[in-house]
Amino acid sequence: MITHIRYTTKSMIDEIYKNIVESCVEQKVNVEIPNHDYETASFIYKTMFTNCTEEICIFARGVKKEILDKDCVISAAKKFLDKKNTKIKIIYRYKDQEDKEKNENSTFIQELKKHSPSKLYITPSNGGTEWNENQASFSIGDNRMYRIRRDCPAKAVEGEAWVNFGNEKKTQDLKNKFETYLNQINHS
Repeated sequence: MITHIRYTTKSMIDEIYKNIVESCVEQKVNVEIPNHDYETASFIYKTMFTNCTEEICIFARGVKKEILDKDCVISAAKKFLDKKNTKIKIIYRYKDQEDKEKNENSTFIQELKKHSPSKLYITPSNGGTEWNENQASFSIGDNRMYRIRRDCPAKAVEGEAWVNFGNEKKTQDLKNKFETYLNQINHS
């Protein structure tokens, strides 16, 4: 039995975190796991793309290059899109034309557009300051996985995010919210 650990390293903690996430994905565990920095967020997206078989939806304040423009995430997203009957839907919010162009020109978006344009659905929105800044960003995978940033001010560099790989009800609630936002944007 371990009574104490004198030293830990970031790589030890990262490896433990990855093992916990992979175990939760494999067993479809319904428990929220914290996801607070860019590196672990990239790992979560890679994991979602690797393990999903149908659809991934992303609703975010923008295409965060520190998270999505990673080779491992882009590669996993391409492999996901290579699977039969898969698609990625993205709604990203922007504040001005420069912000919109920055998102459209992200490596993640550009690479996926080249790879599978017919399976990638991107909807930019400048739904106003209130909508842009006060809505939680979230992503959902298939019918059971989600990542959500809660109570995070728009100017925060890294915020409080949580992931879950086995909560069908919460995932469906977020999917309904995503589809509602998509309908609002498309009918405005």
